[in-house]
Amino acid sequence: MTEQSATERTSSRGDVLVRALDRALRVQRPAALAFVRRLRRAAPEATPDDLLRVVEKWYRRTAMGTGGGVGAASAIPGIGTATGIALISAEVVSFLDLTALYALTVAELHGDATDDPERARALVMGILLGDRGRKLVTEFVRTRAPQTLLKSAAWGELVTEALPQVFVGELGQRLSTSFLTKFADTHLGGLIGKLLPFGIGAAVGALGNRALANDVIRTADGAFGPAPRWHVGDLSDDTLAQLDAANPRFQRRQAKLERGLERKQLRAKKTK
Repeated sequence: MTEQSATERTSSRGDVLVRALDRALRVQRPAALAFVRRLRRAAPEATPDDLLRVVEKWYRRTAMGTGGGVGAASAIPGIGTATGIALISAEVVSFLDLTALYALTVAELHGDATDDPERARALVMGILLGDRGRKLVTEFVRTRAPQTLLKSAAWGELVTEALPQVFVGELGQRLSTSFLTKFADTHLGGLIGKLLPFGIGAAVGALGNRALANDVIRTADGAFGPAPRWHVGDLSDDTLAQLDAANPRFQRRQAKLERGLERKQLRAKKTK
């Protein structure tokens, strides 16, 4: 194989991963917002930090289930190596999808969400890169952007909001190069384990994805710093109240509750 063809193959694999990530981001930003609003309504007294802990547990559990399921399925009798590899390739895409949803959910809870595709992609790649992602972002800002940014913002906020738009594309390119190398190496190592005999492959798959999920959680936690004390932006009490007030289903539910309250008050008066 010539050097040029090897480079082309690497580039092709990278394009597939980036396209998969971009597809995930298009779907997961509105999904992240809907997810957190649902959590807020289910636990209206919960703080942003409380909900972060809930989301972390959900992400870890879901990642482990995906890894273990693929590890078991790839070792079922009749499932060949090529089919097993195809299953694991699908799992890579699923892990990207899941992590994009998790990273954007964390950003929402910190009030640092973004609708910009380039910023969202840079954030997810940075979180997947772990400490290397943090160093790439802070080093980039130190050498290319206003120095005051490093004093006032966590690196996740730098990516989603504070970094001037003119620098976002260049930062994304640097993150993309490291991301493609690390992500391919990480999942290639996991691929071998998941093709082991049934039971072993499932255990390796679940434990491997648990380790990856823990790395992502640790990096995301450091990317934005402490959670705000109160819900802000799209998750604030005022915003949710306005959305509920404009929702016909909510209005019908409120009217039903009010009628029920009126009936209770009337019954209470009659018993006096």
